[in-house]
Amino acid sequence: MDKNKLDEYVEKMEIPKAEDVLPKECLKDNDETVSNEADNVVAIDKRRGLKRRWIMAAGGGLVAACAAIAVIVTTGGNNKINNDVVKEYDSNEGAPIVGNDEKDGDKDSSKKTYEDGVIGERSGSDKKGLGDYLGFTSEEVAEDGFKYGDSEKTLNKSDLVYEAEPAAEAETDYSDDVSEIPAGEIGDDIGFEGRTEIDYKAGTLTGGEIRDLKNWDNWTHVIDKDSLGVWNLTPAQRYCVYVHNNGGDDNTSVPVKNVTVKLMQSDKVVYEAMSDNDGYAYLFYNYSDDMQAQPDKILVEKADGSFDEYKLGGNEKADTVIDMTTDIENKGRNLDLMFVVDTTGSMGDELDYLKAEIQDVIERVQEETDIDTIRTSVNFYRDEGDEYVVKYFDFRDDAKEVAKIVAEQTCDGGGDYPEAVHTALDNAINEHSWGDSDTIKLMFIVLDAPPHDDSDVKAKLKELVELSAKKGIRIIPVAASGAEADTQQLLRSFAIMTGGTFLFLDDNSGVGYAHDVTVDENDYNSEYLNEMLIRVIGEYCGKTIESAPIEKPTQQPPRGQE
Repeated sequence: MDKNKLDEYVEKMEIPKAEDVLPKECLKDNDETVSNEADNVVAIDKRRGLKRRWIMAAGGGLVAACAAIAVIVTTGGNNKINNDVVKEYDSNEGAPIVGNDEKDGDKDSSKKTYEDGVIGERSGSDKKGLGDYLGFTSEEVAEDGFKYGDSEKTLNKSDLVYEAEPAAEAETDYSDDVSEIPAGEIGDDIGFEGRTEIDYKAGTLTGGEIRDLKNWDNWTHVIDKDSLGVWNLTPAQRYCVYVHNNGGDDNTSVPVKNVTVKLMQSDKVVYEAMSDNDGYAYLFYNYSDDMQAQPDKILVEKADGSFDEYKLGGNEKADTVIDMTTDIENKGRNLDLMFVVDTTGSMGDELDYLKAEIQDVIERVQEETDIDTIRTSVNFYRDEGDEYVVKYFDFRDDAKEVAKIVAEQTCDGGGDYPEAVHTALDNAINEHSWGDSDTIKLMFIVLDAPPHDDSDVKAKLKELVELSAKKGIRIIPVAASGAEADTQQLLRSFAIMTGGTFLFLDDNSGVGYAHDVTVDENDYNSEYLNEMLIRVIGEYCGKTIESAPIEKPTQQPPRGQE
């Protein structure tokens, strides 16, 4: 089709109604008023508004793209894609599920697990092509353009490849990768003055740490029980157990890591955890609606597999350390280091920087910590209906190989605020070859949005947090821009209940959209993210690594991405 005719058609297109293209949360509620011309549109929540601008822009672009595709592919005067055709294509079950890789261990065959560790994606190599339904030959449809999820299929511009008449002048297509746009080549007609080259390097992002387990009085004052009660995870009552042996010089006390400790009510296990590198195990009770247990004893593991018992008299306070000994000796030091990263579209303002920071940490951590053996796993997740739900890579010894995997990732999808956090955690905890009791296990999860508010999801999250504590996997969330106060409360509970700590990005780098830091600036030290991650890893491995606080600017730095 002639380009001028296509332009003419687009000019005459009907403008869609706002409710057909905008997310529901953008639409006006009954009790709200607006000042703009479209009386069914309301300003978006300030904390998420900047990110949602791109989502709304993408929605408008998608409508235009679908209309243009319809003009090109339809025949006989039709000017739209037949909905029945799309539904038939979407329900086609012709693609075989690729078998599980043996290295990933046994998996439930009912799960959507496909080649290269991708959950929730299908290959289109053996399926009838979308182009066959719409008038294309199979060669004209992208081989990997079949995107599946649990929701109804959405046609994207990238799904189709077709022959178009050559443009009068060669133009560079910047639609897929804005990092390739030279400075000044974004048109003034869309409100930009030109783009400057961005240097995505480690040591750019800044943030802080809140270690609630070491500041328990503060946590019990700031805990939002209403917010956490929604998730059925309210860690407010605990026992703190110090596990040690007397194998040091002159029979001095030596903390012992990775020793199993159980909180009991009669013969029922209320909570189970493993001692950390400092010998501390944290046991929680009455943290959910279905638990009203009053524990009566604590058990600590011994070398022969039996347990020593400590009877609770009811006078122990949450901040009182219960001293228990074991005959288990500390062994060599190994580390399993995992990163789980949200790669939905809302992470776009910081993902390239995060990739640089994580790559730097992966390549430096062994030298910085002096750990005997380090294995690293990286995993990426989006949401149901996206190109993938979870893309995962099991533990590897080669740090450079893992860093290369991180560098190849991009962000896309999402759309609504919640994401598939529970699916990512399930995969991370249950689908990887975590080491034995001689291994320190750390999981950093980088995200900006909560899980879905669904009863099944909530039950699964509770199960996963308890299982993580039992396995000794320390969950260490890193809250990115857009993570609201309620989300941060939930992430802090993940850290508390698994013996982890809570990290967050702040505004001091001037990168990304605004960060909702829920603590006073005087209550934490702002650090460069890569240095903070190295410091925290070192602490869990028994090594003190200095990370100098950065000077907080007196004024907020300019925010280039906005």
